[in-house]
Amino acid sequence: MKNKVLLIIISLSLLFSCAPREERKPEPPIMHVPPEKPVTVVPEIKPPVVPLPRYQERIRCEDDTFRTYNLCGLDILPFLRPLFFDMDHDGIDEMIVGSRDGALRLYRNTGSRGKPRWSLEAHYFDGIGAGAFSAPAIGDLDSDAVPEVMVGAGGFSADSGRVALYRNMGTLREPLWRVEEGVSIHAGKDATPVLFDVDDDGRLDLIVGNADGKLTLFRNRSAGRTTAFEKDAGFFEGIRLGMYVVPAVASFGSRIVIITGDSMGKLTLLEGPRRGGANWSRSPLKITMENFAAPTFIESGDPEKKDLVVSDGNGRLYYYSNRKSYRQWEEQPDYFSGRVLAGPACTPSLSVKEGARLLVTGNINGSIRLFEHDPGSELAPWKERKDFFKGIKLSGFSKGVMTQWEGSELLVTGQQDGLLRAFINIADHEHPVWNEMKGFFAGIGKIMHASPAVFDIDGDGRWELVVGDVEGHIRGFSYDVSSGGALPQWKEMAGTFGKVRVGRFASPSLFREGMKLYLLAGQQDGTIAVFSAGLAEGKAVVFEKADLLQGIRVDTHSSPSALFRDGIIELSVGDYSGSLRHFACRRVDVEIQGN
Repeated sequence: MKNKVLLIIISLSLLFSCAPREERKPEPPIMHVPPEKPVTVVPEIKPPVVPLPRYQERIRCEDDTFRTYNLCGLDILPFLRPLFFDMDHDGIDEMIVGSRDGALRLYRNTGSRGKPRWSLEAHYFDGIGAGAFSAPAIGDLDSDAVPEVMVGAGGFSADSGRVALYRNMGTLREPLWRVEEGVSIHAGKDATPVLFDVDDDGRLDLIVGNADGKLTLFRNRSAGRTTAFEKDAGFFEGIRLGMYVVPAVASFGSRIVIITGDSMGKLTLLEGPRRGGANWSRSPLKITMENFAAPTFIESGDPEKKDLVVSDGNGRLYYYSNRKSYRQWEEQPDYFSGRVLAGPACTPSLSVKEGARLLVTGNINGSIRLFEHDPGSELAPWKERKDFFKGIKLSGFSKGVMTQWEGSELLVTGQQDGLLRAFINIADHEHPVWNEMKGFFAGIGKIMHASPAVFDIDGDGRWELVVGDVEGHIRGFSYDVSSGGALPQWKEMAGTFGKVRVGRFASPSLFREGMKLYLLAGQQDGTIAVFSAGLAEGKAVVFEKADLLQGIRVDTHSSPSALFRDGIIELSVGDYSGSLRHFACRRVDVEIQGN
């Protein structure tokens, strides 16, 4: 049994030992692989999205008033009170002026004595002012070679009739003005002072005019820097002049010469001894202003006499040469030339006739004037055609516009009481004769404070009438003429100006550039609103607000007139003070900054 088991074990052992073995493949050699470097993932950089530039339409203007309407350089100031004095001892008199606003202004002569050009030094008199209607007097009261300034006040201010004294605590070129407390002189309403050494004691005395036509002398009783004046009630005893008297004083030999102006524009010569009293001689001068004459003396170049400068209530200035003994005077019209003066509440209207520019102006007094442009003139490029509108006088505020009617010149006017009127020239431009065309605007009711403009809005060759009113509305009217009819029939233009509204006292002007119409509207606050309307065939003309004109602001009651020529918008703007400014404007596209 044991043998059998052994045999089986041996057989099985031989069986497995003789079975073919699977050939074992050699393992590949182990190779050293360096570790992979980390992969840096670079984010995709997209170029920034640059927004396309956005542009907005603007009208950009350059103020060139002093090359156009005011070569003289003097601002147009109502109720101007002039004075000439060498403030800085350079041998050249400056011009110092007071005015309705109560401020003082200093102008330096940058030209010559014979052909002055005046330049404003804006802040010279900072710290000095009257409540209203300032009237300056200047002189060295304490003999320290530094002039003092005395200022009279007028109008409806609480200081009316008071004369205040100011001392310079700085230098002649950089003054620092301080009022001297304790010196307060009263001489009735609307004080107009002048300094003059009446009694030859080396001290400047004070003569003051007032609204009642009286002159009062205050004698200088100062000691050192302590200023004191004493009233001398008898010096001008028995002298009564026109209302709102303004005196100018000079020496003539051993006598005193006083020339006074008054509210009626009249000038009067007073001559008397230095002791005053009842020995004054009095005679009228053959010089008359429109109103509120204010005389002052100016150096003539001859130490024996002075010349005369006179202003009026509208800001005009006139120079007169002294021909004989302060009684005979000759006007020198070029001395203050180069200014266009239309009067308070100036309303300009530009037009072109046969290539020549015309300027029509109205004002608060109802006066209409014509100025013609003379590009060859160095002194006054705009020359007034005096009496061109002879016989035409409007009521109160006025504006006039020149146009054509059946081949003749036509003047369209508006006025304060709401009436629109038309005057036709039945002669020629050189020798005009004006007839009013009664009923020309029949069918158009009263438009209070009517401010007219004319423009061919629809391009049919006939002008339309555009009128602003006291409430800030602007209305348009077109006309038809029936067969055989001499007068037009008017129809209001519905919708064209429906979106237009400005501040009170709207004053319109229109111009065209390409396929757009522009409406400029003056208003009470002195700014100008702009509206525009596209021109497309078959579409109605509707003006909408366009924020185009920025940075132009004048005194209250702006009144614009625009004329488009050779790519330039000639913009003239009048205001309540009577100033007339000129801007050369261009329409530009301005890039809008930010979002």
